[in-house]
Amino acid sequence: MQVLSQFHDLILCIISALEARDRYTSHHSSRVAEMTEKICELIGLDEDEKEIYHIAAHLHDIGKIGIRDNVLLKEGKLNDDEWEIMKSHSEQGYNILMNAS
Repeated sequence: MQVLSQFHDLILCIISALEARDRYTSHHSSRVAEMTEKICELIGLDEDEKEIYHIAAHLHDIGKIGIRDNVLLKEGKLNDDEWEIMKSHSEQGYNILMNAS
């Protein structure tokens, strides 16, 4: 459990860096992680499983790091091409996390 706790702290640092870049979604990852933790409690997962899902929830938007600023930080509605770029953040997140393992 101690290793997961230290890993969680590292993830929070990385998410803070992402949220510093994209203030529009500031604290979004924390809200998703909190909701995920509540769902895990409702379905009766043990503490280690809850922590793993909590960490994963924090990381769900990590791929936004790879989205160009002119798209990520654009005020107003995205055009079709920009929306396609934004939707790629989940695949970019997968690639980031797979390289980390």
